[in-house]
Amino acid sequence: MSPAATTNDARRLRLRAAGLLAAAWLAACAGPAAADGELRTARGDDHRDALAAHAAGEDPQRWAAEVRQLLDAPPAPGGVVFVGSSSIRGWRSLATDMAGLPVVRHGFGGSKLIDACYWSDELVTRHRPSAVVLFSGTNDLAGERPKSAAQVRDLFRLFVQRVRRDDPELPIAWIAITPTPARAKHVALVRAANELVRAECAADPRLAFVDPSPDLATPDGAPDPRFFQRDGLHLNADGYAVWTRHVRPVAERLHAQRTAADADRR
Repeated sequence: MSPAATTNDARRLRLRAAGLLAAAWLAACAGPAAADGELRTARGDDHRDALAAHAAGEDPQRWAAEVRQLLDAPPAPGGVVFVGSSSIRGWRSLATDMAGLPVVRHGFGGSKLIDACYWSDELVTRHRPSAVVLFSGTNDLAGERPKSAAQVRDLFRLFVQRVRRDDPELPIAWIAITPTPARAKHVALVRAANELVRAECAADPRLAFVDPSPDLATPDGAPDPRFFQRDGLHLNADGYAVWTRHVRPVAERLHAQRTAADADRR
């Protein structure tokens, strides 16, 4: 078999696999809701086609076991849900850093934005939160084939659409993707993605863009290793202290505004 034929066969297999995954995802999205306490797949709605459009090459179901562990705790209505990747999971001082604010910490693994969208019913909607704080996208902008800045922006839009299906007024804060020493080659792409999401947030008064990254950088703008663990990727205690200074006032404001608005409607 010639090299060209081998390449074409491999390409056809990849396309077939992507098509099967998208079809399986659509079938799952259209399926009936599970009983209370069980894991559901992404529920059928007007956004299921958008989910499937991003499905190729992704496998949100690989997080099912970790999501199931997060569901062991009962829903906590009216709090601020922090959701996203390992930087949220590793924010073990979150409850202390946000003392006085009811918070739910739902970070999982090396997840991507599509994973947050896929599991949004379980990790966000079931809590009927006053506000959501999202940190995700850093794993989308990694490796040799990172997503584009526009793809990150579009996935953020999808997340907003999904968590607002049952609560159109839900306030959402985005913590800017953090440039890190370990992924220095993607810093320009990270900044481009952040700027697109910043513009998205500026157009919606119920969205907030929180950017701690300047305070995590050296004077010349490079990621400052002092704020990161040895892996050069995850924040250390000093890094989380910087996050707290930026995130806490925004989370408090969104929670207070929403709580007041809900009281006025009663």
